[in-house]
Amino acid sequence: MSATAGAGRAITIESPAKINLLLDVLGRRADGYHDIRTIFQTVSLCDSVTVSLEGEGIGVASDDPALPAGEENLAGRAARALLDAAGRGAKGVGVRVQIVKRIPVGAGLGGGSGNAAATLVALDRLLGLGWGAARLEEIGAAVGSDVPFLVRGGAALGEGRGERLTRLPNLEPIPILLAKPPLSVSTRWAYDNLAELLTRSGDFPTLAAADAPMRVEALAPLARNDFEGLVMGAHPPVREARDAMLTGGAVVALMTGTGPTVFGLFTDEAKLRRTDHALRTNGFWSARVLPRRERPLRARRAGGKSNTLP
Repeated sequence: MSATAGAGRAITIESPAKINLLLDVLGRRADGYHDIRTIFQTVSLCDSVTVSLEGEGIGVASDDPALPAGEENLAGRAARALLDAAGRGAKGVGVRVQIVKRIPVGAGLGGGSGNAAATLVALDRLLGLGWGAARLEEIGAAVGSDVPFLVRGGAALGEGRGERLTRLPNLEPIPILLAKPPLSVSTRWAYDNLAELLTRSGDFPTLAAADAPMRVEALAPLARNDFEGLVMGAHPPVREARDAMLTGGAVVALMTGTGPTVFGLFTDEAKLRRTDHALRTNGFWSARVLPRRERPLRARRAGGKSNTLP
């Protein structure tokens, strides 16, 4: 087998977690998906995704043995989608993706979607495509609903399946506490069991015109998640985490995605630390993070300098 052009090169991307500051489920679509309305915000908790051109086919490995390999992993599916879009899918291009996980799996934090977005960014650079964010977001939409947002991150209003994005001012830089009970929630289960609870409709404020940054006081009346009642009813520890944050002084406490992770927005660092300690003592995974701003697509050669992509 002839060597692939560029074989052996490797690029590492830091792929951030996301939270949903709002999540409305508006109804089921004809294609089986649901229309949603959500406010995304990336945070400073990141996985590391290293992508290289080598070998044959598409391989994905991780330090978390629970993650699927190859094209069963969202990162592998992203690699396949980009190769096909670039006309390289049948040309013997081998891709290897290595993921170092810091974002809990199955937590509602978008870890897998972020890994897929990072894979798109890295391959765009490695193959010399120069497509940039807009094209990668288009490809990412076919991989997963959260992938387009996570190509650039920051804050955005997501509509449709979440792939139609309107950029928003970033959340003000206040500390955020994440807490996950020792359980997982299936996204499919959550959507399948929500049908009878769909109630959201009507107008929505135009946050895109708001002054930056997004202030917690303006956000608080909007913060809601249509999945909370369903998930908390089935998994009481999720409610326990939210209530602990509110009792501990969080200005806003909400489940993200379909759970089970809950986040709390704190304006008092001491209150966050006390709440963090209490949750850890009761068996929750937790992490203190900050809002992460939208930034140019960034990649660095493994062990080397960063490069900003067009």
